[in-house]
Amino acid sequence: MVAEFARRYRHKAAAYDREAALRESQEALRASEKSYRLLFQSLQEGFYLAEAIFDHDGQCRDGVYLDVNPAFERIMGRPRDQIIGKRIKELVPQINPDWLKVFGKVTLTGEAASHQAYSEVFRQHFEAFVFRPVPGRFGVLVTDITERKRAEQELRASEVRLRRFYESELLGVIYWSMDGVITDANDKFLN
Repeated sequence: MVAEFARRYRHKAAAYDREAALRESQEALRASEKSYRLLFQSLQEGFYLAEAIFDHDGQCRDGVYLDVNPAFERIMGRPRDQIIGKRIKELVPQINPDWLKVFGKVTLTGEAASHQAYSEVFRQHFEAFVFRPVPGRFGVLVTDITERKRAEQELRASEVRLRRFYESELLGVIYWSMDGVITDANDKFLN
């Protein structure tokens, strides 16, 4: 009788331990999902997850939006319910074919890639980090780099103007390093 009681007790204790472990695992999963969702929602960069659509030649021809964050909604100028489930080409018919090539390559190889391009549709420069979270799908973290590109262009133009001034020899121009070593001078200065 004591042996029977002990056997039943061990059996119930083991079942209780399994249930407790399952509850802990489920709670940890919920906490992890909550953390992921908070990160996903608060990213300043646009993010979307899509399923790749390939043609019979193995070329990525389109994709279907599966999930997007608020920053991507702002880029698209649409709420998520007008994006999720739609094809990329349905929402961006004039998508640059280079983007689809990158999406396809990443989806097939699993090798993440960075890509920059100007979008005629949005009239903005974008930089994207593309990765494959699971086979058949790709995730894209996209950043609007239009201001950075504009600043780079202005800097190049400024450098050209400075170079013209330097080479015009209207004035003598000298450059030196912080330790006093002359690094460059135009002919006017040298004369």
